[in-house]
Amino acid sequence: MSSLSQKVGQRPDLTRELQSVRAEIRKLWATHSKAGSGRLYDLPFSLPGKLYTTESGPWYPPNFGGKLVAATVGLRVPGETSTLIEIRMNGEVVPSGTIVVPEGQRKVLHQGMSLYVSGDSDYLTVAVTQAGMGAAHLNVQLRLQMH
Repeated sequence: MSSLSQKVGQRPDLTRELQSVRAEIRKLWATHSKAGSGRLYDLPFSLPGKLYTTESGPWYPPNFGGKLVAATVGLRVPGETSTLIEIRMNGEVVPSGTIVVPEGQRKVLHQGMSLYVSGDSDYLTVAVTQAGMGAAHLNVQLRLQMH
């Protein structure tokens, strides 16, 4: 990083430093994606505050795509009734894409999904189809298996 080569007592250019860090992150990401192994978690949907029925905007997976294998749904405040979440690809519910968060539960790891998602042409959305009474602060993570 460029700040390491600056003279003592000279203040770093924070904009340049941030650009340098971003470039390094891109290099690491490219190296990881080329390796073609491991798993990737991403957070396509977060809904702060009280839950209500809604659908997220489109989330486009990384350009190398992958296989959607799991989703983790978390609520900071669990509902007094069940919450229903749907994972949709290109507007349609994916096979095994309906997730139930039972009353009183904060987190569900939903596995058993097996759907290839192209980074070039597919998009995913997350829909809250039934908001649990009193449920709040939703986060949904998707797990893609790299190919």
